[in-house]
Amino acid sequence: MFFFNLDRAVSIVFQGAMIGGVACLGFMSWVCLGTQAALAAGDITFETKPVSVEGCTYDFVTPASALINSTMKPHKE
Repeated sequence: MFFFNLDRAVSIVFQGAMIGGVACLGFMSWVCLGTQAALAAGDITFETKPVSVEGCTYDFVTPASALINSTMKPHKE
């Protein structure tokens, strides 16, 4: 006859969670440290994005909610 042992089931679930957590931590460490090492070695580079607004005809209107802080008095030295 089969008897369900709750203590044993909880122990198995706990062990599985711990093994999964350690495996996940190891994998994420490998990914993060590998990426940092590749960046430091220059194997991964990022293009510099253009930041010029030359020739831009867009007229930005500041929303009224952004003007709340503009009523503050300037700092006196």
